[in-house]
Amino acid sequence: MSEGPRGTAFLSEAWAAIQGGDVPRALRHIAEAYGHIGRWSDGGQRLPIGWPEADRVIAAAADIVRAAAGPPAPIAGEERNDAILFSRWTNYGGHRFAATDILRASPARNKYAFVIHPGKTESSREKMALRLDIPADCLEVVPAEVRDKPWEWLPARLAARGCSRLFIVHETYRPGVLVAALVSSCAGIYILHHIDAKPCSGLYLPRAKVVDLTPFCYHYSRRNLAISPIYLPLVSEAPTGERPAFWASGALCTATCGREEKFESGRGFPYAAVVAERLRRFGGRHVHMGHLSEGALEMIRVALRRAGVEPGLFEYLSRVPNLPAALWANRVDLFIASFPLGGARTTIDVMASGTPAVVNVRSPQERPYGLGLRPPGTAEWSTPEDLWAILGSADPGSLAERSRLARAYFEQHHSFSVLAEALARPEIVGVEPPPLPDDSPFPSPQNALCQVLSDVAWFRRSERELRAKVGALEEAIARSIKWPRWLKR
Repeated sequence: MSEGPRGTAFLSEAWAAIQGGDVPRALRHIAEAYGHIGRWSDGGQRLPIGWPEADRVIAAAADIVRAAAGPPAPIAGEERNDAILFSRWTNYGGHRFAATDILRASPARNKYAFVIHPGKTESSREKMALRLDIPADCLEVVPAEVRDKPWEWLPARLAARGCSRLFIVHETYRPGVLVAALVSSCAGIYILHHIDAKPCSGLYLPRAKVVDLTPFCYHYSRRNLAISPIYLPLVSEAPTGERPAFWASGALCTATCGREEKFESGRGFPYAAVVAERLRRFGGRHVHMGHLSEGALEMIRVALRRAGVEPGLFEYLSRVPNLPAALWANRVDLFIASFPLGGARTTIDVMASGTPAVVNVRSPQERPYGLGLRPPGTAEWSTPEDLWAILGSADPGSLAERSRLARAYFEQHHSFSVLAEALARPEIVGVEPPPLPDDSPFPSPQNALCQVLSDVAWFRRSERELRAKVGALEEAIARSIKWPRWLKR
């Protein structure tokens, strides 16, 4: 991607710091540059873009650190263990779930996790290990005094734990994590490409392999980023036994899963209003799984009251330990994916349960991002009228057929065994992802640049509009104030 004037200035400062041997200062300039790129690309659909020149600075920083530290410490013992490295811990998000699945599916005898920064929640080591399904003594948090220089601590710990393969879940704005990985003795370094398509550092590093977790990102990386990633699928596990019959209660039961952040974008239709109208038109039940704030719940209560809907038809489950099992336990007939922001991992969980899904696609330009990730029969809606038509045409027979298609697609592409087989090889080559249709619109880096420029223009226009509103408000206030006579000229 083009760096632009500011990007060039940041790079110049970073290379000057490299020439002076000042690794922390060089990395700060790279992080600041990525921070500006990230802010510029907010506001519209983001693309998984990389920055080769910035990665060259990171690689040069690793060379400086390696030369100063000497040869990497040899891996302890004969075992070859796997480890996940988090630059910043999060309790939520697709990457954390993907990391958990990788550890569970790994054939290594011992599996470890390292966390550079525990995040805002400051989760305890025990809680983080529990979410990753590993013993607490197999997770280490970098001491606070070396978090800005993780290369002074991490390589020795990886060697001491006997880790030969390292999977990195990193924030673009913390390039020091990548330096620490490059100077380690790990034979395999795998960077999990951002699912949410933010600008990603590390895509062009030597020794590191990029792992894409969705078909779109995989094909995009190959076609437009000139890299050769490996594909590891997002996976889930299907509940055991027979799926409950559709329409078991004699009325349609729908469900949505997602925290309130999934529904807060001002560009989508209001969740509370859609849920209320769905229940008014079609009756039955709607189950929400995932934490909602008290404010969000009150909005739903108000919308239900205005629509004349019985409050008990909306059921709220703030947390479910296993989404596929919860869909069966609550006899959900049709899953309405969170909107306007969907979730890739949730899509796989719903598929594992054999529950037909309906997803929100706001525009034709947005459709490619879900290609290859959704099973045949997945319905799409762009306006509430589309959604009402889909719900109105649902019946037990059509739902059962779509359920069969979803389960078959899941077993082929997203079952746990598919990931376990891929990780069983000492050098991971990945699996073949579902192909994208030949006629599918596929954005290019030029589209990404246009998106960034349009976002900049949007922010500037918004700033002008805000200034005009503030100016009008100030004039109105000034006219309404009766100034004392002694203040007048």
